[in-house]
Amino acid sequence: MSAVVLFGVVLLIATACSSPSAAPTASGDATALTKLKAGICVPNDADLALPPYVAQESGFFTDEGLDVEIVSFQGGADMVKGIVGGSVDVGVCGAIDAVAASAKGIPMKIVAGIGGTNPSALMVPDSSTISDISELDAATTFGIGRFGGVTDFVARLTSDRAGVPSDKFKAAAIGPDGLTAAVEAGGGDIDVFQWVPNSAITFESQGKLRTIATVADVFPEDQYSAVLAQPEYISSHKEVIGSFLAAFFQAVTLMKEDRGFAEKAFVERLNVPQENVGAVYEATVPRWSDAGEVSTAGLETYAEFLPMLGLAKTSPSLSDFYTDEFLPVKTD
Repeated sequence: MSAVVLFGVVLLIATACSSPSAAPTASGDATALTKLKAGICVPNDADLALPPYVAQESGFFTDEGLDVEIVSFQGGADMVKGIVGGSVDVGVCGAIDAVAASAKGIPMKIVAGIGGTNPSALMVPDSSTISDISELDAATTFGIGRFGGVTDFVARLTSDRAGVPSDKFKAAAIGPDGLTAAVEAGGGDIDVFQWVPNSAITFESQGKLRTIATVADVFPEDQYSAVLAQPEYISSHKEVIGSFLAAFFQAVTLMKEDRGFAEKAFVERLNVPQENVGAVYEATVPRWSDAGEVSTAGLETYAEFLPMLGLAKTSPSLSDFYTDEFLPVKTD
């Protein structure tokens, strides 16, 4: 009886060791994957949403040993709160969000850049008499997502460069859904909108809005989008961040090299109409960095203008919100 029991135990052990759940995957033992939560601050912005989702769906994160959960927010301020609160580990957002957080005493650093210049269009309702930003005045109301975010900064800077004093600046912070509803209503109380290319081109093709300038016309020294994290997380998870960036920029490279693949992602992930996808691609993907390069001049401009535009009391120094220790990102 003892021999029979012993044989049965050995057989069970052998069976368990050979079961499919214990078999290694192409990336090693599945249980060895490191979990990471990545936030994207605007789910309809190609710079912020497409690379992480493509990296996830193409298996690039898994290949780097990561199990990544992507969490969407409704603006940079909300995502910064998410990072501080621990609901996400890294964020893919506007670079200004790291600068503004640092200016408020919240530790935050940019670890890589995505798009340099801001591809968004400054737009007015089709019925508007405004044809150029020089025509904006103290009566102009800008539509923005959230106060303190990139749309707020761009609106204030545009107003400033049109000669409107900062204390006369007017904005309605109604979020992405509110802005979309305002467009559908013919503009409502909003005089000037900002839309990323996938939305801007669609609204223009529908005759709802027309472009009077691009953000790059107003702010050519920009660093628009970036990957950021808190210094404490960076210091204790260097390998994890390095792996995340390697997968992220592998996805960027794939979309830059395979236009057909990228255009399909625009249609399927961002619901870009097929007839507009070529124009959206041209306005978006060629701007992306292959290895995380950052325009420090653009970052310093953010820091310089924050107090001037009433978004912060002081200007943080570059070292407060930026580190180049992960650059250039290696995707081999």
